[in-house]
Amino acid sequence: MKKLSSFFCILVTLTSIVSSCSFFENNDAAVNNSNNSGCDTCKVVRVLNNQKGFIGYDSINDLFSIMVHIEGTIDEQEIGIITNMVDDLKEEVMNFDYSKGTIEVLFSGEFREFNNSYGGPVGTTYYYLELSSLKITKIITE
Repeated sequence: MKKLSSFFCILVTLTSIVSSCSFFENNDAAVNNSNNSGCDTCKVVRVLNNQKGFIGYDSINDLFSIMVHIEGTIDEQEIGIITNMVDDLKEEVMNFDYSKGTIEVLFSGEFREFNNSYGGPVGTTYYYLELSSLKITKIITE
């Protein structure tokens, strides 16, 4: 049962990362507002401390994001579009083959109001994410 639960978690994570990449493919406003510029005027929605999540990279728009599964749900998640990616981890995250696995992280920061009003996958809420710390905890492969 634990293997099935882990497999499901990985499947949801990969689906979310792929969905978020295609979601931003033609949305220049999201890219321009988040690509390392931050959103200083956006309201802080929640402060996160030592939060577990899964990081992804969208090479088309040069965006990093972290997906957090919402406890007690099957398929709901929050995706934070990172506004200040940690330089030491950029290369590793950018060059990872997400078709073969995922990268689990532990992070702290602020989810800020995402001021674009287009949809995404059902059950997904988008935020800007301003990081205060980020650490890779596990690389999960097939």
